[in-house]
Amino acid sequence: MVKRFRNEQGIALILVLFVIIILMILGLNLSYSTRFGLMSVKNLKEETSVRYAMLSAFNEAIAYIAQDKDPVVDYLDDRGLLHLDDRDPFPQEKEYFGIMLDIMIIDEESKLNINMLNDINLRRLLKYANVPDDKIQTIIDSLRDWIDPDELRRPSGAEKEYYESLEIPYRPKNMPLSVPEELILIKDFSRDYLYGSEERKGIKDLITTFGDGRLNINTVSKEVMEILGLSIDSETIISQRNSLRGYRAIPPHLTGLFRATSSNTFRIEIKEKVSGEKLTAVIQRVPAKKGFIVKTLYWSEQKTYRSDRRARSEPEFLGIYGGTC
Repeated sequence: MVKRFRNEQGIALILVLFVIIILMILGLNLSYSTRFGLMSVKNLKEETSVRYAMLSAFNEAIAYIAQDKDPVVDYLDDRGLLHLDDRDPFPQEKEYFGIMLDIMIIDEESKLNINMLNDINLRRLLKYANVPDDKIQTIIDSLRDWIDPDELRRPSGAEKEYYESLEIPYRPKNMPLSVPEELILIKDFSRDYLYGSEERKGIKDLITTFGDGRLNINTVSKEVMEILGLSIDSETIISQRNSLRGYRAIPPHLTGLFRATSSNTFRIEIKEKVSGEKLTAVIQRVPAKKGFIVKTLYWSEQKTYRSDRRARSEPEFLGIYGGTC
């Protein structure tokens, strides 16, 4: 009888311990779920705040561009800041709703349109990036093949049969590039030719795929002028346009290279300082009866997802977004 009683006590103790373990597991699970929920709410709040701060900065930049009081001249000062008229440049750093943002307005018409470059300037551009000589002609021919609508391969180029034979096959676009990053898809074009590396300077900041190919003499960089063959005259042009606060007419000997003293296509880059989240848009202003209509040509958001102190970046989405603001 005593033995039986002790056995029943042992079973009861085991059951009590089992129940305690189950309750501990449930408690830990509830604690984790609650903590996870709180972190999710916090992250959502932070992401929403950052997004609305960026959208506010974007809309303010749009308004600044659309309210240009002197549409004949847009120029860079000696600090490299863009002036649209006699107003101060748009602030490069500003706080919105307690969130500090870096903001840049960049003239896309200060860049070389990669879809419209002739072979001479394209060769100079690739030389600038220190592309090996034996790859330059291949890249030039492959770029032409990528853009043209036919399937006829140039001597050093590439068409459908080359791209479909790759480990991850794809087809050539047979249309102009939509974004500069598309160059990475072209035969023999390396990622570091675009973004740069320890060995070479990248060309990303010198090229665009937006606009009609015209260049604003008041905003082109020294590097772009050198690619155009103006190595000797570049310092003189920069000095003169700084002293004049922008040319109002293109000097006669430069009309073959430059077609504008003002611009209509701009890139807006907004970055949140803490998380590194980034918004990039390309907009075009179109003259209207009263001021300008502003169209959004491109929109990209690079987000950072946070979990406690860890963070990972979402790859940048490359797309074309059409709309009117």
